[in-house]
Amino acid sequence: LLSVLSEGLDNDDVRLRYILRGWTCMVECLKAEVLPYLDNVIPQLLNVANLECDAVVTDAEVGDDEEQQKDGRIQIVRIQDKDEGTKTVKLHTSLIEDKDLAITIIMCIVQELKGHMAPYMNPITETAMKLLEFLAYPDIRDTAAETLGYMAVTVKEADPANSTAYLQHVMPSLLKALEEEPEVSVARQMIEAVGKIADNAPAGSLTGDSVTNVGRILHEVFEESLERLEEFITERAKHQGGSDDEDAENLEHAAKSEDFLLTEVAETVGKLVKTTPEFVPLFTNEFLPFVSRLLDQSKPGTYHRLGVCILCDFVEHGQEAAVPHLGVIADAMVTFCQSSESEVVQAAMFGGGITAELVARAVPQPNEQSQAFARTMCEHCVRFLLTPSSREDEGLSVAANAVSSALRIIEAFPNAIDIAATMRAVVSHLPVQDDKDEEIRINDRLVRWALDSSNPIMSDPNMRQQLLFAVKRSKYMSDWARENLQNM
Repeated sequence: LLSVLSEGLDNDDVRLRYILRGWTCMVECLKAEVLPYLDNVIPQLLNVANLECDAVVTDAEVGDDEEQQKDGRIQIVRIQDKDEGTKTVKLHTSLIEDKDLAITIIMCIVQELKGHMAPYMNPITETAMKLLEFLAYPDIRDTAAETLGYMAVTVKEADPANSTAYLQHVMPSLLKALEEEPEVSVARQMIEAVGKIADNAPAGSLTGDSVTNVGRILHEVFEESLERLEEFITERAKHQGGSDDEDAENLEHAAKSEDFLLTEVAETVGKLVKTTPEFVPLFTNEFLPFVSRLLDQSKPGTYHRLGVCILCDFVEHGQEAAVPHLGVIADAMVTFCQSSESEVVQAAMFGGGITAELVARAVPQPNEQSQAFARTMCEHCVRFLLTPSSREDEGLSVAANAVSSALRIIEAFPNAIDIAATMRAVVSHLPVQDDKDEEIRINDRLVRWALDSSNPIMSDPNMRQQLLFAVKRSKYMSDWARENLQNM
């Protein structure tokens, strides 16, 4: 591959695509052993990714498609500008496919090699930032955004001291591109990149105007997407039972695209609450009002899942900022752990556990209202664990969160619940399945209990034996739990 590449193939040589694509396979196979070759490969990929495509942007006109048919060298791409309406981009070469291929290969290499790509950080970053503005082809903008997200991981691994500088350099261009992006799928990828970059930088790296801008843009995207989703749902209801299957299918696809976008916004907002203290007051003022809209009982489960997930992130990462809202949050968790949709129940089970922990810390105890919440939430966890659906495929991840939540509540409010009945239900579901993160958390908690000689649950030899046996049979656990388990 390197020998053919060194021949200096022309950009329009068909062999170049196969050679460049071959390096993706080499990276997947050789991992870090491919590094000595990259000094010859990366520059060639960057060269192709930066090729000019002689794009001409004009207002859309009748007959554009006929022009493309007459001249095979011209590719007509229609784009929707948020401010100026429909435009056509006329591409007078076929290099657009090469650009797409080159940035895709670069992204795959960065994703695979992570910190090893530090020597190429600057040119790859600048290329990806430039391609965010490539109007002619949404896939290129999508991949450019994804590349910037993976480069944040590279910087964190190879040069963590520069993670803040990377965020501050990249974020303005990414936010500008997001604000102007007309394609829902590309906007989703850009939002994911915003979250990934923030998540891989030190807490507080995003400050000042950048916080205001990201909050404003995410708020606008969220509101616009929510409005579109409501329109699609209304239209879809009109088409139910109709004869036009294609229209119904298109509406279903559009609704799912908006669902994915809203989910990405919600997850990114959660990451910003976690990593950016300045964002928390903005979240409280701008995003919390959305939650009540999402949790309206008349709305479908898609809305409820998003609303509960946003509250979970607020409780888990906002902590003190969430305390004034604990009453509303606790009521929401109790309400939606009884939903008919498993994804909503799963989110509410998780949220109920972490809310109980925060209530125990923030509200002076004993407190009758707090204990009533803990008792009710734990009863719902146990009730679900006793149903046949908790052992079916769709219910396994819900059961994992119910077990984890029950254990959190036992620890936070040991005097408010029936520990014996709760532990019988918990033990029958250990080790949990279908949720790696919760399995690790559960095992950490049980091992910590076993190390505490004063823990009342572990003072029962039979219960202690059952719990530790379940932990030992688990598929996933932390290194800390595994090391301590060896001595038990």
